[in-house]
Amino acid sequence: MSILLMKRITGYSAAEAIGRNCRFLQAGDRDQPELEQVRAAIREAREFHVRLRNYRKDGTPFWNELNISPVRNGQGHLTHFVGIQTDITDRQEASEALRKSSEQLRLIFEMAPIGMAIATPDGKFVRVNQALCDTLGYNAEELLTRSWIDITPIRRSRHQQSHDPKVVAWSYTPFSNRKALPY
Repeated sequence: MSILLMKRITGYSAAEAIGRNCRFLQAGDRDQPELEQVRAAIREAREFHVRLRNYRKDGTPFWNELNISPVRNGQGHLTHFVGIQTDITDRQEASEALRKSSEQLRLIFEMAPIGMAIATPDGKFVRVNQALCDTLGYNAEELLTRSWIDITPIRRSRHQQSHDPKVVAWSYTPFSNRKALPY
């Protein structure tokens, strides 16, 4: 990492960083499982790639992608390691925001008081919530083996059966097993 990048990413000057073990960037956050992977790879003198949470001089956390490769001399003996660090804080924060958003949407879907489903273009259920199961009288496993067409009591009109197939005329009958909605 160049001296200027080191200062920009970590807040430490070259004089503060050169000669120090990079553990100082972890502050007291040494319970990261990835740190054992780093130690094992160094003991075994092999390449490795990890993501670590490090801390700037002012104490703010940042995410660091670390790639380390062993360097060997002409006789094959390990002489040192070369490392490349990349600040991936923005990527890590975006990933975490996406994870939280996905979890929030999952909870909204599952806890909604109205029946909801995700279906393929041909109507096959991919996901259903409990409210839909309660409304239709099926459990989730049963619905996931069916499509909207399978559970909708539809009769085609005589007009559509005997004439132009582009004419859409459906006659719906109410669900006989539908339960009263809670409002």
